[in-house]
Amino acid sequence: MDVVETLRTGFDRTASRTGAALILAAFVAQLASTVALHSQPPEATAPIREEFPALAPPAESPLAFPLSALGAAALSFAAMVAAVAVFVVGFRALSDDGIPSPRTVTRNVGWATLHGIAGYLLLLALTSVGIVLFVLPGVFVLVTFAFFVGFVALEDDGVVSAYRESWALTSGRRVGVSLFFGVLLVVVLLGNTLAGIPVTLLFGVSEMLGWIANVAVSAVTMVYTAAVLAVGFVQLRDGDEDDDEFSDIDDELLP
Repeated sequence: MDVVETLRTGFDRTASRTGAALILAAFVAQLASTVALHSQPPEATAPIREEFPALAPPAESPLAFPLSALGAAALSFAAMVAAVAVFVVGFRALSDDGIPSPRTVTRNVGWATLHGIAGYLLLLALTSVGIVLFVLPGVFVLVTFAFFVGFVALEDDGVVSAYRESWALTSGRRVGVSLFFGVLLVVVLLGNTLAGIPVTLLFGVSEMLGWIANVAVSAVTMVYTAAVLAVGFVQLRDGDEDDDEFSDIDDELLP
């Protein structure tokens, strides 16, 4: 797996017209999610504010709307579904360097989104339990099953089948895949840190502009991550196919 080439190709595809359209869609989904979080009634976020103040939404926000707790929760759920759908479509659209057709990237998108949500929730739960135990089990779970999304998005697999295929895909390559995810994490953190400088300056000018810029950075990060994962997945999958190119030939005919 060529990590540098994967990161570079992911950047090129994010910067394409297809990538720009996906960033816009991701921005809308992320903005809806931020509005839902900021619009939660104070009593609904009080436990978070007490236990995890850094994760709590601001007490007053220009993105807050007068929604009930149920209304904000419904908007948050809709935003999550939209974000996963964008990620699935983005994975499909950015998995090769051609111009994808709308019919190709949106086929069975509801089915893929449903399994994408289930798969991500399962991955989050397994990774969290693994990290709480001894950290390394959580890393192993993430490295082993993170490519399930490729089988859901590109091959229309269900969650169980996608997890099984991801296990097989990463088998024997988990050190290299771990390096891939480690470098991707560093690149994303570095990019967000650099982007955070102008975002902070915008907060000083206008809180509204600051939050919008922050959402825009999140949207770019989401699409770039989808692009890199898609390129990495295709590299691994095609590597398997290359390894098996003589599988249909009689063993007696092989040297």
